[in-house]
Amino acid sequence: MGKPEAIVEEHLTRGAVRRGFAVYKLEFRNRWGAPDRILFGHGMTVMAEAKRERGGRLSPRQERCHGTLRAHGADVRVVAGRDEADTLLDEMATHAGIVVSLDDLAALADGHVPDTVRRTAAGRLKAVEMESHTGSPRSAV
Repeated sequence: MGKPEAIVEEHLTRGAVRRGFAVYKLEFRNRWGAPDRILFGHGMTVMAEAKRERGGRLSPRQERCHGTLRAHGADVRVVAGRDEADTLLDEMATHAGIVVSLDDLAALADGHVPDTVRRTAAGRLKAVEMESHTGSPRSAV
């Protein structure tokens, strides 16, 4: 991994793994321009293209591919250098991905706190994951 972009990609990958994210190399068959990596963590899915810190540019194929992905709702990021890779990973690490059902949202709107949500000591709401075999809650966030 001697190329500057490869060093940034390796830094991004190692940082994602260290934070407990799932990270995979991304390649599209018979298509050029796919982002380098896809990262999953804390309710976020991000496709990341690693570039060197100075002078790293997307190729026209990458611009088209990334544009198509974004047009379909994908979160595609270009990280130029280690600092930008760390900024992306920090953003993902602090993202609170909470999935709540419509019934739970309605209950919250009525002022009731459903079993799938708990209040923390500070009074904030916190999602709770249910154990499938017992139905007892355990903390998810």
